Amino acid sequence: MDYDTITSTLADLNALGLYTGVGDVYIAMMTKEDTRAEKPTYSTPVIACEAVSVGQTPTYAEGSQSASDRTIRKIKVLKGMDVKVEYPRMKADVRSMILGRKLDDNGGELVGDSMAPLCAVGTCATRDDGTRVMRWIFKCRASEGEITDNTAEEGSINYTIPTISLAGVPLSYETPGVNGEAVHLVQYVADTAHAGCKWTEETFFAAVVGPWSEVIV
Repeated sequence: MDYDTITSTLADLNALGLYTGVGDVYIAMMTKEDTRAEKPTYSTPVIACEAVSVGQTPTYAEGSQSASDRTIRKIKVLKGMDVKVEYPRMKADVRSMILGRKLDDNGGELVGDSMAPLCAVGTCATRDDGTRVMRWIFKCRASEGEITDNTAEEGSINYTIPTISLAGVPLSYETPGVNGEAVHLVQYVADTAHAGCKWTEETFFAAVVGPWSEVIV
């Protein structure tokens, strides 16, 4: 990459919208896991929930090597993305699907020791100029979040906000990066403010964006 061709001015920054909120959260279940030679496949994405807040925390692998009384390598590599979603409501069958659980004949969720299946999580951050930053976090497993119920004072209403956590790791499948290098993708980001970006909220969530078919535009 020729870094001298990249410019950033105050005018460029003023042309960008400011973050104001978050959209809905989408889930696509992995139907075939990836290998070094084969891409994964996913089910049709479904809306998981409305989002009160979405937090994404990167996780890293770090290493360093010293020789001849000096540090010759210090490396920090992204190895995953942890997602925490606060939501006001979620359908029982969707929640059970994400967590790998079953519903009984009365609609009750059977909570046991089953392992959650792999899935992809789609999120959408909004800006005040109508643009979006849309993300798919790949190969996630969900885990039970914290639920806290509070006593409401007389004459007041206190809402409870449940959470669900999802931990993503890199895909084994190698897709070529911008410079042709092998990439084990953790997250796909589409910024609709980027010149020439063809993604909209509708088309982005119509199908899981495949790292094997598209590179970030």
